[in-house]
Amino acid sequence: MFKKTIGIFGLLTLFLATGSLAQQEKSLSLSLEDCLMKAMKNNLDIAVAVLNPELADISVSRARERFFPTLSLNVGNRSTEQASYSWIEAADSVISKRNDYSATISQIIPTGGNFSLSLSNYKNDSNRVTNTINPVYSSTLRLNFTQPLLRNFGFKINRQEIIIAQNNMDMSENQLKRVLQQTIYSVEEAYWNFVYSIEMLKVRSQSLKLAQDLLEKNRKSVEVGTMAPIEILSAQSAVATREADILAAEA
Repeated sequence: MFKKTIGIFGLLTLFLATGSLAQQEKSLSLSLEDCLMKAMKNNLDIAVAVLNPELADISVSRARERFFPTLSLNVGNRSTEQASYSWIEAADSVISKRNDYSATISQIIPTGGNFSLSLSNYKNDSNRVTNTINPVYSSTLRLNFTQPLLRNFGFKINRQEIIIAQNNMDMSENQLKRVLQQTIYSVEEAYWNFVYSIEMLKVRSQSLKLAQDLLEKNRKSVEVGTMAPIEILSAQSAVATREADILAAEA
């Protein structure tokens, strides 16, 4: 059983206030729809339950990120200078410069395997006169794939975080439905119970009016001698009973 919320307590307070102001010129009128809207707005349980599915959905997205492809880029630069001891070299020193560039795309697949595609390039520039090709360019393309055959192999073991996150999201959505249903039930129960008490108060007020009319009629009949005085006591008892019923209804 959920705790009574601020919205429902506020609703009952307004109901009771309406009953106490019934004899005044102005009164507050609330439909069942108005009461439900106020309860939904002020219900802290609903405010928390609404956030839980959103947080669970974020957890599902994070669990799925494990299977998203990743891109890595690398850039390198290296320069060397060596003294030249050869009479063939025109310069006093041999200078070599190398630039490396690489890009790799990798991804984990649901079976637990991992594949990667990488492209590597480098440029080598030197003032060595014996180099027939200068600068030198080279490119290498690699495709790698690994798949465990025993441990961590299969869809379930690799998707367990996603499955757990999805189950948590389903649970949070069901919890939200239960909170909404319980709130609606509590508001409707309070609303119709109060409507019943108002109508019952009207009926008892009419019954009191009839008992008072009967008492007045019996008094006149006793005065003219057409009725025994004991009938006045019976009518007074009926009036007192009706007044007690009204006090009980207003409590």
